[in-house]
Amino acid sequence: MSRPSLILLKIRLSSIGWTLKDGILLNEPVIHSMKYVIHAYDHTDANALARRMAARPDHFAYVRQLKEKGQFILGGALISPEETMIGSMLLLDFDTEEQLQAYLKTDPYIVQGVWEKVDTKPFRQADV
Repeated sequence: MSRPSLILLKIRLSSIGWTLKDGILLNEPVIHSMKYVIHAYDHTDANALARRMAARPDHFAYVRQLKEKGQFILGGALISPEETMIGSMLLLDFDTEEQLQAYLKTDPYIVQGVWEKVDTKPFRQADV
């Protein structure tokens, strides 16, 4: 079977809940994780940076736990033209929407009032 035909077969099989593994058809449920890109913007009040710095150790510890579970892919601070931290960007990988929602309720930067606005979008990495 040529490569394009194999790809089309896999797509058709996945659309009906089947998967092809090592030439064997499986009809077991397959968990497909979803990546999410998160842009989170800090509050802009006079105490915003102090709040960020106070919460930073807790946030880093929390993200390290996500990394241990394979859920943290990439992240870091968003920087203004003046080179000050104004927010964060994270690329996370969760098996369920519930895991994403739990994250959005428990990250220390959210709980401790660092981020004012959090924009979350599903993300599909290009295969190039």
